[in-house]
Amino acid sequence: MNEHDLHESFIDGAEIIEDTWTNLSVATANRLRVLRGLDPIGIAPDDRNEA
Repeated sequence: MNEHDLHESFIDGAEIIEDTWTNLSVATANRLRVLRGLDPIGIAPDDRNEA
């Protein structure tokens, strides 16, 4: 299925899920790092939302 065949709301929803998954992944990694005595990692801000 081509991306152009999908309704825009599906693409927007997929982007929201992608952002949520990224945030959860980083939060989990940071929690494990802190438990091991390491400094948490940072991620760059999302440029898509600044347009």
